[in-house]
Amino acid sequence: MAGPSKKAKSDIALTPKRKRTFIETWKTQFPWVRCVDDIMFCEVCREYPSIADHSSKLYEGVTGSKRIETLQSHESSKYHLLCIQRKEVTEKGTGPMFVALKKQAENMDDQLKPMFNTAFYVAKQKLPFRSFEGLIELQEKNGIKMPTQYRNDKGCKAFVQAIAEVEKDRVSEDLKASIFFALMGDGSTDISVTEQENVYVRYVKDGLPATEFIDIMAVKSADANGVLAALLEALHHVDLTDGDIKKKIIGCTFDGASVNQGAKGGVIVKLRELLGHVLISIWCAPHKLELSLLDATKATDFIDIVEKGVDPIYRFYYGSGKRRREVNAISAVIDEDPVYFSAPCGTRWMASRLRAYKAVIKNYNSVILHMEEASNRKTDEGAKCVGYLKVLKSAKFVDGLHFMVDVLEVLANVSLAFQSNDLFIYDVDVKLCEARIKLEGLKHNRGDVYTAYMATCKDGKFDSKNNGHITSLKGTGIPETVKNSFLENCVKFLEKRFSFLKDTPFSDFHVLDPRNVPRSDAQLATYGDVQVMNMVTHFESVLSEEEVTNIPRQWPALKARLKYRQRQPAKEVISDLLTENHPDVKDVLVLVYMMVTLSPSSAAVERGFSLMNLIKTSRKSQMTNETLGSLMRVSHITTTVAEFDPEPAIQKWKTSAKTKRYVKAAPKPAAVNSNLPVPVAP
Repeated sequence: MAGPSKKAKSDIALTPKRKRTFIETWKTQFPWVRCVDDIMFCEVCREYPSIADHSSKLYEGVTGSKRIETLQSHESSKYHLLCIQRKEVTEKGTGPMFVALKKQAENMDDQLKPMFNTAFYVAKQKLPFRSFEGLIELQEKNGIKMPTQYRNDKGCKAFVQAIAEVEKDRVSEDLKASIFFALMGDGSTDISVTEQENVYVRYVKDGLPATEFIDIMAVKSADANGVLAALLEALHHVDLTDGDIKKKIIGCTFDGASVNQGAKGGVIVKLRELLGHVLISIWCAPHKLELSLLDATKATDFIDIVEKGVDPIYRFYYGSGKRRREVNAISAVIDEDPVYFSAPCGTRWMASRLRAYKAVIKNYNSVILHMEEASNRKTDEGAKCVGYLKVLKSAKFVDGLHFMVDVLEVLANVSLAFQSNDLFIYDVDVKLCEARIKLEGLKHNRGDVYTAYMATCKDGKFDSKNNGHITSLKGTGIPETVKNSFLENCVKFLEKRFSFLKDTPFSDFHVLDPRNVPRSDAQLATYGDVQVMNMVTHFESVLSEEEVTNIPRQWPALKARLKYRQRQPAKEVISDLLTENHPDVKDVLVLVYMMVTLSPSSAAVERGFSLMNLIKTSRKSQMTNETLGSLMRVSHITTTVAEFDPEPAIQKWKTSAKTKRYVKAAPKPAAVNSNLPVPVAP
C-alpha cells in the first residue's frame, strides 16, 4: 500500500496537536484533584509537603495536556496514599493514630531544637561549620540528649540555610505587603577578589522605616549593566516579580561612583528606563559630607598638612610590632597610657578621621620621645623618623591638628546622625543647618580642644599633657585668616554638595514635618498647598487617579492632625499616622509613606561589607555566594540566641526535602546489672 504523499505528510505536520484540557467531572472520581489557572495538581499532597513526593507531576502541577492516566497513576502511588491517610487522621482529630502521629512530630521537633539553636549560634558568632560537631559533643557531655544524625558541617549548613530561608520569607512578605520600597546597593571585592554587590531595601513597616538585607550577588561585569543585573536578580531572590519591581521602587541610594551616578549610562539612568516612571536618586549623605570636607581642604592652604602628617604616623606604627613595643615602653616610663593609633579612614567616615587625629594628640609626647631616639639610628627607619619629626614639631601641624579636631567634632556628629537607619529626608537639612551654625560659631569662638592647646603653648613651647614634657615647635601656626577661610569653605561646600535638597520633591517634604506646621489657623489655611501640589505632579506616574484627586482635598485634614500633635516627637507622630491610616487622610498619607521610604544614607550597605569581611575570611575563601548570603542574612537577625525560636526553621527544613525527614534519637544508656560485684577502691 502506498503511503501518504509528501503534501499529505506536510499537512499532517502543520496540524497542531490537540491540547487535552481539564474535565470538571474528574473531580467526582478524584476528589483530591484541583485545577487553578490551567495548572492541575493534587490538593492533598500539597497540604502535607513533609510526606508528599515532591518529584510527582501532580505535586509540581501539570501545565500542559491533562490526561486521566496521570490521575489514575497518582491515585495508587505510595506517598499519595500516605497523604490521604494523614488527612483522614487529622480531620478526625482523635484516635490512637492521630495521637501517635502528633506525638511523633512533637518528639522530632524537641530533638531538633537544640541542634537548630546550636546552628544559629554558629552563624551568629561567624564560626566555621566544622565547629558544629564539637559543640554538639560538648552539650552531650553536659547531659543534653542530641540526635545521632546531622551532626557534621553539612547538617549545620542545612540548618543555617533553613533559618535564613525563614528570614528571607519574612522580608519577602513585608515587601509584597508594602506600597513602595527604596533600593540601596554598593560594590566591593571579597577576600577571593570576587566583585560583590551588596543589596538592601528600605520600606515602611508598622509606620516606621525598616532597612533589610536582600542578598549579596557576585557581579559578572562591574559595569552598569552588570550591577543592574545583580540588583534585579537579588530582588527576584525574595520572590519579587518584574511587575512588583516596576510598580514599587520609588527611590535608590548609591554612593558617588560613576557606574552608579553616571548621567549617560549609569545604573540610575538604566533603572529609570526599565521602570518607566519617576525614580528618586539620592547620593549617600555621609559620602557627600566627606566630599564637602575634602573640597574645603583642597581650597584652603596649609590645612592638608594635617592629613599628610597623621596618615604616615599611623602607618609607621601599624606595620611594626617592634615599634609599638618601643613606644609603649616609653609611655610607661613617662606614666602615660599605652599608644594606640586609629586609621584615618574607614567605614565610619568622619568619625574614624576624628579618632585618628585625637590619637595623635593623646600619644604626642610618647611618639616625639620615641622618634627622637630612633632618629639617631643609622638605618632607613632613623631617616624616616627625622622626616616625621620635622612634621610633628612643626607649629603649623600641631596648631592645625588641634583646630581640625574641633571642626571634625562638629562634622563627625552629623556623619553619625546620617548613618542612622531611621533617618528621614528632611532630617538631613536640619542636621546640616546645625553644622553650619556651629562652624560659623568656630570663627568667633574656637573650640574646646584648640582653646586648651593655646593655654599649654607659650612662645613656641608646647606641653601636650601639661605635665612638664615640653616640645619646642618650629615656625608659626596657621594664620587665623586661613582658619576662618577654611570654615567658610566648609559651609560653602556643604551648601553646594547638598544643594539638591532645595529641589522638588526634597524641599517639599519639609511641610510633612510636624515641627514646621504653624500654630496660627490663618497661616495654616494656605500652609504647604503649593508643596503638596508639587509632590502630586512629581509622583503622578506612580499615583492612582483617585489619589491624585483626593490628596489636595485631604491635605487640610492632615495639617490639622499634624498641628494638634506637635508636642509629640516628630517620628512618633509620623508612625502613628501611618499605622492608623485614617480614612479621611489615607490618600494624602501616600506622600508621607514615600517620604519615610526614601533613604538618605547607604551606611547599612557599608556595614554589610564589614560583615562580609568578618564572615568570608582567608580561611573560608572558597565559600559560595549562596552560603555567604545565608550567613549574612542570619547575622542580620536582631534576635539573641536566648530569644531565638527554632520552630519555624525546623518546619522549613522538614518541608524542603524531597523525601520525609527522619531523626534518630540518641541511644539510651546501657542498663546496669545490679548483680555484678561493685569494685572497691584500694
